[in-house]
Amino acid sequence: MNKLNILLIFALIIAPSMQTHMRTCSNGAQRPLAVVIGECESLPCRIKRGEDIFVAVSFKTQYATRSLRPEMNVKKFGFGISMDIPPHLSNACEMIRNTQCPLEVNEEVIYTMNMRLNRYIPAVNLEMEMTFIGDNNRPVTCFALDIQLY
Repeated sequence: MNKLNILLIFALIIAPSMQTHMRTCSNGAQRPLAVVIGECESLPCRIKRGEDIFVAVSFKTQYATRSLRPEMNVKKFGFGISMDIPPHLSNACEMIRNTQCPLEVNEEVIYTMNMRLNRYIPAVNLEMEMTFIGDNNRPVTCFALDIQLY
């Protein structure tokens, strides 16, 4: 087992204090077992513009799916917009660490990604929802956070 997998298992399962607190999404999708976003332990998550953000999500599938893609939506003043996921991050199956697609029913999945946030985005507070979409556009899991960009 490589060092990254050991760190992920520690962060997602053994050390709950390292996990990011999350809310249920507006779409009602099942929440993940655990989420780690950088060093965020409480909301709002403070994220520095222009720097890499590490995201790890542990979840169980509710149904079998051959595909998996992330969708990110943000809301400010009640207005929501869909964020563009960079092409190299659009296939979530490629960022699964402990198994591979296709995914079976009740399979535990550990997903990770590193993403750089553009430094030209204004410093604002946002509500963010990240949904993982499977076959037939069905949500597999989703989590919601408050984010403070600085």
